[in-house]
Amino acid sequence: MTSDERLVVEVEHLRVLEREVEELGRSAGAARERFADVAARVRVAVGDDEYGRAYREQHGPRLAAIESALAFLEALLKERHGPALRKAGENYREAERRSTMGFPD
Repeated sequence: MTSDERLVVEVEHLRVLEREVEELGRSAGAARERFADVAARVRVAVGDDEYGRAYREQHGPRLAAIESALAFLEALLKERHGPALRKAGENYREAERRSTMGFPD
């Protein structure tokens, strides 16, 4: 495989990774939104009586931790890895463009 062929393979691999990371970020965001909705419904369903207060006291920190973890995962995928992969893809695409124009690397 020539260096140009390897470059094309690497560029395509980065494009696939970029799409997958963006999809994971969207999925994490959707999961966080669904979880927040369900947690809110649970709070309403258990009410404000003794049972409801006991339930929230026992399970509230765990539910909040899950929601925080989902928000962190969403941010990590969307804001950290997505831009890094996009930048790497741009660098590879620029290198590919230059190689097809006869410029030295």
